Amino acid sequence: MCEYLIPISVWWDINSCPVPTGYDPHLVGPRILSALTDAGYDGPHNITAIGNLEHIPDEVLLQINSTGIALRHVQCG
Repeated sequence: MCEYLIPISVWWDINSCPVPTGYDPHLVGPRILSALTDAGYDGPHNITAIGNLEHIPDEVLLQINSTGIALRHVQCG
């Protein structure tokens, strides 16, 4: 399989695709990176969770952010 060593940006709409109930938020970042690696993308990366963060528990946001995922709050509308 061909490898692509290009910068990778992942924009995660955390409101449309939330962390599933019962799933460890610490695992989201590693799973995204694993899927990219499996697809042959192995370049420098950044992951940003974007959405209205007001109704997401602080504990979940802290766990997501602790794995290197950036958080960006935007108001709906």
